[in-house]
Amino acid sequence: MIAANAEESLWALDEYSEDAAATAETLQGKLEAIGVAYVLHALENPGDFELMLGSTRTPLSSGGIPSEAPVFRVLLDVVAAFGLAEDEQLAAAISAWSLVHGLAVLLISGPLQPLAEDRTQVEQLARDITRRLKLQIQF
Repeated sequence: MIAANAEESLWALDEYSEDAAATAETLQGKLEAIGVAYVLHALENPGDFELMLGSTRTPLSSGGIPSEAPVFRVLLDVVAAFGLAEDEQLAAAISAWSLVHGLAVLLISGPLQPLAEDRTQVEQLARDITRRLKLQIQF
């Protein structure tokens, strides 16, 4: 039952991420929008966030295909659009995910908790941090 709830929460975040990416016009904007959505969703749903990422049985942890896993599939699609070599896409997507996940954890239960009270500040912080991740298009 916990695994089912975790997966349901992941699919809700997946939809939220996909909607956020759709609002951006550039690839970098899409990457930033996904990052901001991830952090805001985590702050607005800390119980779900802990459940979905603390579960040992999620689509990725149970041998699922990353390009079909909730949330991660949206990120992989954006990363792939940057034109990175196929063997670099997974590492780039995990780097982006790690960056925003770390920020979310620090804001929810770490030393950055006081900053979490100001949604505007959190949104700007998430945008600024995500902007630092630059993916280069390969020619």
